[in-house]
Amino acid sequence: MIQQSPSADPISRVDGKLKVTGGAKYFAEFDMAGLVHCVMVGSTVTRGRILSIDTKAAGNAPGVLAVFTHLNMPAVPGWDTPPNNNNLSLGKHRYRILGSNEILFNGQPIAFAVADTLERAQYAASLIKAVYEQDTPHTDLAADRSKAMMLPRSPDYKRGEEDAYRKGENSMEVVYTMPLEVHNPMELHGITASWEEGDRLTVYAKTQGVKSTQRSMAAAFRIPEKNVQVYSEFVGGGFGMGLRTWPQEVAVAAIARQLKKPVKMVQAATRCSLPWVTAPRPYRRSE
Repeated sequence: MIQQSPSADPISRVDGKLKVTGGAKYFAEFDMAGLVHCVMVGSTVTRGRILSIDTKAAGNAPGVLAVFTHLNMPAVPGWDTPPNNNNLSLGKHRYRILGSNEILFNGQPIAFAVADTLERAQYAASLIKAVYEQDTPHTDLAADRSKAMMLPRSPDYKRGEEDAYRKGENSMEVVYTMPLEVHNPMELHGITASWEEGDRLTVYAKTQGVKSTQRSMAAAFRIPEKNVQVYSEFVGGGFGMGLRTWPQEVAVAAIARQLKKPVKMVQAATRCSLPWVTAPRPYRRSE
């Protein structure tokens, strides 16, 4: 229940009872005929290059349908035409999931194992081995502060006089450091994707915006938006992680298209897929 004010009547959350009693059905609980499972493998280095990746044992494991790496990742036609919210620039690099042998961040996805059961996909994923050439990562924000870039502001942006606070009669400047915090939503991140004839895509996704997901998938595969059906009956905690369509979701849809089977991927953890470094962040307060 949410209490508006001491004098107001309580307002019921329309999905509250279903969520707390286990009646809410999240994306991963929907099934499809012929469904197969996908497990993502993350890099064990923070920055560098993949020199070789051995998928033979994984490919020969029981129930495995396919193993995908940067050497055989299915094409995503819309990613060749920016802008697109699945495009992410990291310095001089544009990140494409399984797009090359370059490792740009910790836990970066390097492979997907697809099998007829979740357990078999997990086992196959454990057999994938990569050899890396490591570069030195730069993850200390304080040490590399001189290399930071200011995001461009709109030309008409104005907010008072620049550094006016420094000209005050009295001033105090303090740096506060916040510890790392990781959200733990009820519903894990992931997607189930299935294609039908006529380039029609159906997805069950953890998303905070079904229209946004529809637009992203349509743009990624260059199909009409009306061809994309997105189901998300409940959002089991968002925290912003469902505001965008993540690259791995598009990759799963591409894999489903190639295999001609419905494919489900549920991430046990979200931080292995985030294309940025999560670290304590300094905040500067001046008075």
